[in-house]
Amino acid sequence: MRSLWQFLHLMCVALTVGASMGSAKALNVGLRGYTVAIAFGLGVGLGCAWMMWNAGRIAFAHIRSLPDSSHERNFRRVYIGAILWVITVALLGGMGAHALVRFLF
Repeated sequence: MRSLWQFLHLMCVALTVGASMGSAKALNVGLRGYTVAIAFGLGVGLGCAWMMWNAGRIAFAHIRSLPDSSHERNFRRVYIGAILWVITVALLGGMGAHALVRFLF
């Protein structure tokens, strides 16, 4: 069974690749344009998922050192921040792929 944290990492990569593919579709580029957009989205998505993984590892270690009464509230903050991060990365990945594909093709 997978955790919500791992699902958020998957969504970080998947939404970025999807947004990149949407940019390629909007520009009506061929197979090479789709390949460039997917590669860009995959690179951005994996890089941002890796950053989220490391930031979460540090945040969770810090939260575990706090009193038990504050755990739920702080875990909620981390998850809300991660969801906002995923949305931001998807938007930036889509816009970046749009600019790159438009520049190259």
